[in-house]
Amino acid sequence: VNLGVAIHPDLWVIKSTLALDVNDVTRNVEGEDDFYKRVHMGGEFKFPMVLTLRAGFNQGYRTFGATLDLWILRIDYANYKEEIGVFAGQREDERQVLQLVLGF
Repeated sequence: VNLGVAIHPDLWVIKSTLALDVNDVTRNVEGEDDFYKRVHMGGEFKFPMVLTLRAGFNQGYRTFGATLDLWILRIDYANYKEEIGVFAGQREDERQVLQLVLGF
């Protein structure tokens, strides 16, 4: 059982989303006893025109990203870490993602 909540408070002209998600609330997965390893939370702030910024926490590690939307070209970047150990903070695996989208 996963539990999540999100709100969408608009800050003047900035559209935003704040979200919190907890995986396996009932602790049915063996070896996943660490609460922080199952928590994901963050925020997204979309500014007028072309820029979206994101920040949050994934399994206890900081995450961040951005989107630059230039009409026919969109560039997305994200940096996050996944926990590959038994508990949060034991063994991190950093990932960086870059996506280029060309379209009309």
